[in-house]
Amino acid sequence: MKTYLYFALLALTTVAFSSCVPPTTNTNVANTNTNSNANTTAAAPTAEQLKALETKAYEAYKNKDGQYFQTFMTENFKMTGEKGEQMDKAASIKSVSEHPCQINGFTLSDEKVTPAGPNAAVLTTTVAADGTCEGKPIPTATASTLYVNVGGQWKAAYHGEIPKTGEGMSGSSNSNSANKPPTVTSANNSNAAKPAATATPKPTATPTPKPSPTATPASNNNTTASSSTNSSSNSNANAGSAELNTTLVMAEKTAWQAWKDKQSGPLEDALAKEFFYVNMDGTVLATKADVIKDWTTGDCDVKSFGIENPQTTQVSENVALLTYKGTVAGTCAGTPLKPVLGTTIFVREGTGWKAVYGSSAPAA
Repeated sequence: MKTYLYFALLALTTVAFSSCVPPTTNTNVANTNTNSNANTTAAAPTAEQLKALETKAYEAYKNKDGQYFQTFMTENFKMTGEKGEQMDKAASIKSVSEHPCQINGFTLSDEKVTPAGPNAAVLTTTVAADGTCEGKPIPTATASTLYVNVGGQWKAAYHGEIPKTGEGMSGSSNSNSANKPPTVTSANNSNAAKPAATATPKPTATPTPKPSPTATPASNNNTTASSSTNSSSNSNANAGSAELNTTLVMAEKTAWQAWKDKQSGPLEDALAKEFFYVNMDGTVLATKADVIKDWTTGDCDVKSFGIENPQTTQVSENVALLTYKGTVAGTCAGTPLKPVLGTTIFVREGTGWKAVYGSSAPAA
């Protein structure tokens, strides 16, 4: 839905793993816990359950039914716009109600559910639309939505989409995955319209590096992560918002550094067991093993990287979302790396945080 929603935003003046820039001084943290059942573990949702919810959201988007999303989204719902701006629930619903697209219907397929700790899961699907936005066909996209259980109901906390320009969803690495910086970030595409109720990341065809999972509230420093960037510890999982942001950013840098140095050990530690990644071209790396193989054997020569403007949203007690802009000095397969918008979903494991989902989208 996100690609579609993004297109709608673009049409209204909004809708790579390539590089990363150090955290900027504008670090924002939303420390709102949307999970009212923090001490109760809900039964894990099935792919069929979440696909049914996703289908209803796309139908509501098609009909410009913004009211539907008032209860479908969590109060701290997030989606990333075309220029990397964070859209909250109100802005997302407004975009749904005003999108300029003519849509006959959507088809969702290739559904995959990635557990994100207790009471949360990420649904990733291939979304094909029959319709146009301002006269342009809506491209097929890989969409991702983070669902959390709130008061016994599954609600969307994040949605992102990335147009599929690669070979599609697969369980193994692909030729375009050389561009990958970490995070599952949001998709932005001028030719896509999508319901605001779900979020999906989107990678492009350009090579980009990818950092991995551990983040803590990063301070608002405009620091550039260079080849000497060190991994951060995950020890302070119970810290406040600022601390959480720093922790997650450092965790992300640890993954980027491992990607730069082609080291599998740090990635083994930083990524959750069922880590799932969406490349900038909409293709996916569906297993942790595929991700580590792809990130440590690619034809990339990275000199330095950085993470800019990191923003953290604590979705629930055990789930947090990190978005940022990544920059890199270097090449993949001889092609210069470009800036990307990264999105990473972290889950609390013990006293630390690990990345369970990531995506990259081309930065504007």
